[in-house]
Amino acid sequence: MSARPELSHDLHIHCLCGAVRLVASPPVLCAGHCHCDNCRWTHGAAMWTWITFERERVTPEPGSEPLVDYLSVSGATRSFCGRCGTSLAYRSADAPTEVDLSLANVVEDYSPKFVAHCWAGRAPDWHPIPDDGLPRTERGSSSPELT
Repeated sequence: MSARPELSHDLHIHCLCGAVRLVASPPVLCAGHCHCDNCRWTHGAAMWTWITFERERVTPEPGSEPLVDYLSVSGATRSFCGRCGTSLAYRSADAPTEVDLSLANVVEDYSPKFVAHCWAGRAPDWHPIPDDGLPRTERGSSSPELT
């Protein structure tokens, strides 16, 4: 990808209750905002902001409970805490070696360089996409224009 946010340290991702704790090691492959129906419904928000890592670079902290997986109708796997329900991860069959993590659940103060608004045409009328200069795609993070 042409826009790789620089990151020099591990990031820690926790759910609301703290039962699931993950560590993600650099590099960040991509970061963006998804406006698709599934992301909005999963997170109960107008969009989902994510950061992408190689799956092998995301590991549970010692003592962490395992994520619970849900295979969505789109064929993607969404992973969440089985105790509090916090949605933390997304895996697509189109990119089997990658995992998208919820930026809102990163413990550290980290501001990545975002690459796009994905599925922009599905943004709800009640929350229009801001004019922030990012490209808008009608596909997900694996869109050819983002790779």
